[in-house]
Amino acid sequence: MMVNGPWGPRVGGVLPNHHEIYFQARPVGGETDDRLIWISPAGQTQHFWVDQIHAGFSHVMLKYTDNGNRVWVESDGKIGASIDLVTADFRAESQHQHTWAVMNDGTTLASGSTGSILWLLCPW
Repeated sequence: MMVNGPWGPRVGGVLPNHHEIYFQARPVGGETDDRLIWISPAGQTQHFWVDQIHAGFSHVMLKYTDNGNRVWVESDGKIGASIDLVTADFRAESQHQHTWAVMNDGTTLASGSTGSILWLLCPW
């Protein structure tokens, strides 16, 4: 049985349209669970699984376009996930990404490491 480790730091912030978006990872055995967290201006929170199938992303950039209505996660020059906040159309890592995300013509909201020092201290 694999035990889920603690969630690492949130990478993200508040978009120009006042929505909040964050990427977060946690270790599960030798792999990671990665999620995108969307918090609306009204405070409603939704979680989306970016992936649960591999070692995940160690450093990510969150980018946006269209006043923050379109957001994507990038790592190592590749799109990890994308979401249209107007339609709530989310595309996980294993899916075909939105054309506007693949074009990669946007503004960086945040960039950072997804790991935690706790991950080195405990055998998750």
